[in-house]
Amino acid sequence: MKKSWLFICTLMMLFCITYAQTSIIQTITDGLKNNDIGELLRQLDDDVQLTILEEEDSYEKEKGIGILQQFFETFPTETYQMKHSGESNDGSEFAIGEIDREGALYRIYFVVNEQKVSEFCIELD
Repeated sequence: MKKSWLFICTLMMLFCITYAQTSIIQTITDGLKNNDIGELLRQLDDDVQLTILEEEDSYEKEKGIGILQQFFETFPTETYQMKHSGESNDGSEFAIGEIDREGALYRIYFVVNEQKVSEFCIELD
């Protein structure tokens, strides 16, 4: 009986963790569709890997927030469409999408690891 109870509790925990990460991905996606990056900024990890067009580096959260705010103020989202999302072998989740801005397509890629955005990439497609 104890083993069954432990098994059920473990399954419930895994479901909750997976659901929470999926919810973060969906919330960020919804924000990008509405040109609202507030949730993205709140969910950044303390150290985040950013690739913005040709510049790539690792930043502390506060610096990363400033960089992303500047990009989205300069290039507001006209439309955003999620193309693919899934889970990596290491348990992190990811999403790939596109922003259309004045006819230019930007590929967006972000990784959610332990319920925080650890990587965010914007490339001209």
